[in-house]
Amino acid sequence: MIEVARRRLSRYAGSGRAELVVGDAGEKLPFPSKHFDAVISVELIECLPPAKRAQLLKEIRRVLKPAGRVLMEHTDWDTQVWNVRDKALARKLVHAFCDWTQGWMATSDGWMGRRLLGLFRGARCFGGLAIAVHVLTNDRFQPGTYGYDRAQDFLSLAKAKKGITLAEARRFLRDLKARHREGSYFYSVTRYVVTGERTRR
Repeated sequence: MIEVARRRLSRYAGSGRAELVVGDAGEKLPFPSKHFDAVISVELIECLPPAKRAQLLKEIRRVLKPAGRVLMEHTDWDTQVWNVRDKALARKLVHAFCDWTQGWMATSDGWMGRRLLGLFRGARCFGGLAIAVHVLTNDRFQPGTYGYDRAQDFLSLAKAKKGITLAEARRFLRDLKARHREGSYFYSVTRYVVTGERTRR
């Protein structure tokens, strides 16, 4: 992801409009206090151990200017919905995916989306907290769509022997292809966005 970020930021970094800084989000952020007008965090906090999640929120508060704003987004992986014939199999696969700590992750929490607001409230670092809900939907099962790409993850999940079999994953994918051919394919997943303002205390 660092290399992806480097490529995406290259045109901005070259003109001095962006800088890529690599650090440990679970430790002290490598920035001075009261430095930023806003901090945005996307799909990160579930990858930190619980104790470091609270630490990250404190660090975000530290680096924000007075009245600075924070925006944090996270997907709730247990909210993935596919229109398929076998409801029990869909539920099994979605729950297994939600609980899967992938090889590149030290820890994970597939319910982070629904826990996000409570995490902010518990940290007591920000005022004016608000939450927005965004539902991503696809009505086509084809490469490059989000639901298609997440469905392919079930093959990796099965190969890692994390609660489902390859036969189940392949049967699920065949069902999705059939739904696409008949025009009844549907996918959705819910993302939660919490915003707040740095408290002055």
